[in-house]
Amino acid sequence: TLVYEMDMRSCAACAAGCSGPSPPPPGPPTPPPGPPPPPPGPPSPPGPPAGACSLAPSPSTVWPSNHGGQGQAAQAAATLPATCFLVSRFYSYDAAAPASLVSGDGTDFLSSPRGVLVIVDSKPVNLVAPPAGYKLVSNIVAAASNTALGLMSSSNDISLSIIDASGIVKSIPISDGSAASGIVLPTVSSAGGSTISYAIAADDYFYWVSVDAKVSGLRLADTISFIAAASDGTGVVAAFGSNLVYIDNAGLIQWKTAVTGPVTGLVATDTLAIATTANSTVAIVLRSGLTAWQLNGAGSCSQLPALAGDCSIVCVQTVQGSTSVISVDPKSGLLQWQTAIAGVAQDLLVDSTGNAVYAWTDGTSLQVQATSASGVTLWSTSFGGSGGRLGVVDSGQIAVLTYSPDSNIYIIGSSGTACPA
Repeated sequence: TLVYEMDMRSCAACAAGCSGPSPPPPGPPTPPPGPPPPPPGPPSPPGPPAGACSLAPSPSTVWPSNHGGQGQAAQAAATLPATCFLVSRFYSYDAAAPASLVSGDGTDFLSSPRGVLVIVDSKPVNLVAPPAGYKLVSNIVAAASNTALGLMSSSNDISLSIIDASGIVKSIPISDGSAASGIVLPTVSSAGGSTISYAIAADDYFYWVSVDAKVSGLRLADTISFIAAASDGTGVVAAFGSNLVYIDNAGLIQWKTAVTGPVTGLVATDTLAIATTANSTVAIVLRSGLTAWQLNGAGSCSQLPALAGDCSIVCVQTVQGSTSVISVDPKSGLLQWQTAIAGVAQDLLVDSTGNAVYAWTDGTSLQVQATSASGVTLWSTSFGGSGGRLGVVDSGQIAVLTYSPDSNIYIIGSSGTACPA
């Protein structure tokens, strides 16, 4: 069921890209900035074309990749090399506590309950274990070149840790108390693209932390499950329970709106916040908090929403026990393509051109598949393990983290074939 609840003109900027300027007030139409792109060429032969798995960030951005559900803006493409290799068995995982992998210009960071492993030139060089009495609360994210961010918690305080290849280089106290869950997200200015502050969620508290370590806090009514930064740097959307709030850079709530159930994923552009629940997808206008469109039932996303460069939404959909990866038009919510997966979705990545790489498990193996922006399967391969996560390492190569009993990190090549041991 597709439900329209307001004039769609407010979504015009989204069609131009995720990080473009806010739309002008109504007035005479202006000419487009240039000619439209050429139509797509003939279908590609089997196997991905050059750049099919281009998931690396551009050098000027803090974002490592566009993971489903993390609300990170898609970035410029970088061609995936044809070579592949395996980084074998240097870290163990707990299938019940997923690890994550992010990249920063030659230095990669892998986190799990044991701590943060620093990887330089595809080799493990330093394990940053939490200090005595502390635990790693959240999966790490890339902050800037060769650095990463994570939250650590003890029995009486929460701190933001900034990590580089030599270990923890800075720790910023956030608050008293401990956190069972946490999310940290660097936010960027629309002008220079530099990091201006960190948006942090710890249980039911939201914090802004600026580069000079000033902290402002805001308590919400329930544990915060997702945060997503507006791509123009004007604020952050936070999800808690079945509610969304928009928090500006001054730490003030601009609006609050309820959705049809607990939020399972959240992304944002410069004009829209797009949230998923178990059986609906809703797009909220950032300026007003009003609903732009809503999908209910079989046509909606269920989890792991991610944005392509044109703001198309790629996500996982589960209907009556059947699971698919789908692409949705951001202006209308209409389905663009759909491909079935035979298992439980684990992770999803989308590059700036709309190509998607996603992983699912049947409980004994992990399947990884790539699909083009037009819905054509590019490649598919499988690994041992009860589950896993996807990452993007230096030069845009795709990393696959598998859980026990396999517990490996694989770097896969452009054909999608796992590298030999």
